[in-house]
Amino acid sequence: VIVITGGGSGIGAALCRAFAGQHASAIICCDIDESKAQGTCRDIATGIIAHHSSHPALLGLRIISRKVDVTKDDEIRTLIEWVVSTIGPIDLFFCNAGIMPPPDSPELNGAAAINGIFSTDSEIQQVM
Repeated sequence: VIVITGGGSGIGAALCRAFAGQHASAIICCDIDESKAQGTCRDIATGIIAHHSSHPALLGLRIISRKVDVTKDDEIRTLIEWVVSTIGPIDLFFCNAGIMPPPDSPELNGAAAINGIFSTDSEIQQVM
Protein backbone atom coordinates (compact mmCIF):
# COMPACT_ATOMS: atom_id res chain seq x y z
CA VAL A 1 0.00 0.00 0.00
CA ILE A 2 1.50 3.27 -1.17
CA VAL A 3 0.32 6.76 -0.20
CA ILE A 4 1.55 9.75 -2.19
CA THR A 5 0.75 13.34 -1.26
CA GLY A 6 0.76 15.93 -4.02
CA GLY A 7 -0.29 13.17 -6.43
CA GLY A 8 -2.46 15.41 -8.56
CA SER A 9 0.35 16.74 -10.73
CA GLY A 10 4.07 16.86 -11.41
CA ILE A 11 6.37 14.52 -9.53
CA GLY A 12 3.53 13.16 -7.36
CA ALA A 13 1.45 12.14 -10.37
CA ALA A 14 4.54 10.61 -12.01
CA LEU A 15 5.22 8.62 -8.83
CA CYS A 16 1.63 7.34 -8.76
CA ARG A 17 2.00 6.17 -12.37
CA ALA A 18 5.43 4.63 -11.77
CA PHE A 19 4.35 2.70 -8.67
CA ALA A 20 1.25 1.40 -10.46
CA GLY A 21 3.36 -1.20 -12.21
CA GLN A 22 5.41 -2.20 -9.19
CA HIS A 23 3.14 -4.84 -7.60
CA ALA A 24 1.41 -2.48 -5.17
CA SER A 25 -1.97 -3.61 -3.94
CA ALA A 26 -3.18 -0.02 -3.64
CA ILE A 27 -2.05 3.49 -4.47
CA ILE A 28 -3.69 6.33 -2.58
CA CYS A 29 -3.20 9.50 -4.64
CA CYS A 30 -3.66 12.52 -2.36
CA ASP A 31 -3.87 16.16 -3.29
CA ILE A 32 -5.39 19.36 -1.92
CA ASP A 33 -7.18 19.60 -5.29
CA GLU A 34 -9.32 16.45 -5.36
CA SER A 35 -10.12 16.82 -9.06
CA LYS A 36 -6.40 16.66 -9.89
CA ALA A 37 -5.97 13.52 -7.76
CA GLN A 38 -8.97 11.99 -9.51
CA GLY A 39 -7.43 12.87 -12.86
CA THR A 40 -4.21 11.05 -11.97
CA CYS A 41 -6.22 8.01 -10.89
CA ARG A 42 -8.27 8.13 -14.09
CA ASP A 43 -5.08 8.31 -16.20
CA ILE A 44 -3.64 5.27 -14.40
CA ALA A 45 -6.90 3.32 -14.78
CA THR A 46 -7.01 4.15 -18.49
CA GLY A 47 -3.46 2.89 -18.87
CA ILE A 48 -4.32 -0.31 -17.01
CA ILE A 49 -7.27 -0.98 -19.28
CA ALA A 50 -5.12 -0.39 -22.36
CA HIS A 51 -2.14 -2.47 -21.21
CA HIS A 52 -3.39 -4.98 -18.64
CA SER A 53 -2.48 -8.07 -20.66
CA SER A 54 1.17 -7.01 -20.91
CA HIS A 55 1.40 -5.83 -17.27
CA PRO A 56 -0.06 -8.50 -14.96
CA ALA A 57 1.12 -6.50 -11.92
CA LEU A 58 -1.58 -3.97 -12.73
CA LEU A 59 -4.42 -6.45 -12.38
CA GLY A 60 -6.14 -6.03 -9.02
CA LEU A 61 -4.45 -2.72 -8.24
CA ARG A 62 -6.69 -0.31 -6.34
CA ILE A 63 -6.18 3.35 -7.22
CA ILE A 64 -7.89 5.75 -4.86
CA SER A 65 -7.94 9.54 -4.78
CA ARG A 66 -8.23 11.49 -1.53
CA LYS A 67 -8.43 15.20 -0.81
CA VAL A 68 -5.79 16.07 1.78
CA ASP A 69 -4.29 19.37 2.92
CA VAL A 70 -0.90 18.49 4.41
CA THR A 71 -0.83 21.73 6.40
CA LYS A 72 -3.74 20.41 8.51
CA ASP A 73 -2.71 17.81 11.09
CA ASP A 74 -6.26 16.46 11.45
CA GLU A 75 -6.48 15.74 7.70
CA ILE A 76 -3.17 13.83 7.77
CA ARG A 77 -4.27 11.87 10.83
CA THR A 78 -7.66 11.08 9.25
CA LEU A 79 -5.99 9.96 6.02
CA ILE A 80 -3.59 7.61 7.80
CA GLU A 81 -6.33 6.15 10.01
CA TRP A 82 -8.58 5.65 6.97
CA VAL A 83 -5.88 3.92 4.92
CA VAL A 84 -4.85 1.57 7.72
CA SER A 85 -8.42 0.66 8.70
CA THR A 86 -9.85 0.43 5.18
CA ILE A 87 -6.99 -0.67 2.92
CA GLY A 88 -4.33 -2.11 5.22
CA PRO A 89 -0.85 -1.35 6.52
CA ILE A 90 1.02 1.42 4.73
CA ASP A 91 4.25 0.22 3.13
CA LEU A 92 5.38 3.53 1.65
CA PHE A 93 4.26 7.07 2.43
CA PHE A 94 5.76 9.56 0.01
CA CYS A 95 5.54 13.14 1.34
CA ASN A 96 5.61 14.90 -1.99
CA ALA A 97 3.08 17.71 -1.49
CA GLY A 98 4.47 21.20 -1.71
CA ILE A 99 3.01 24.61 -1.14
CA MET A 100 3.35 27.30 -3.77
CA PRO A 101 1.72 30.37 -2.18
CA PRO A 102 1.45 33.68 -3.97
CA PRO A 103 4.31 35.98 -2.87
CA ASP A 104 1.91 38.33 -1.09
CA SER A 105 0.02 35.61 0.81
CA PRO A 106 0.41 36.20 4.56
CA GLU A 107 -1.36 32.97 5.57
CA LEU A 108 0.85 30.60 3.60
CA ASN A 109 4.59 30.66 3.93
CA GLY A 110 7.61 28.37 4.05
CA ALA A 111 6.93 27.56 7.70
CA ALA A 112 3.53 26.09 6.77
CA ALA A 113 5.20 23.81 4.23
CA ILE A 114 7.85 22.64 6.69
CA ASN A 115 5.25 22.09 9.43
CA GLY A 116 3.15 20.04 7.01
CA ILE A 117 6.11 17.77 6.29
CA PHE A 118 6.97 17.35 10.00
CA SER A 119 3.34 16.72 10.94
CA THR A 120 2.98 14.09 8.22
CA ASP A 121 6.22 12.42 9.27
CA SER A 122 5.20 12.42 12.93
CA GLU A 123 1.80 10.88 12.19
CA ILE A 124 3.05 8.19 9.81
CA GLN A 125 5.80 7.06 12.20
CA GLN A 126 3.09 5.88 14.59
CA VAL A 127 1.78 3.27 12.13
CA MET A 128 4.82 2.21 10.13
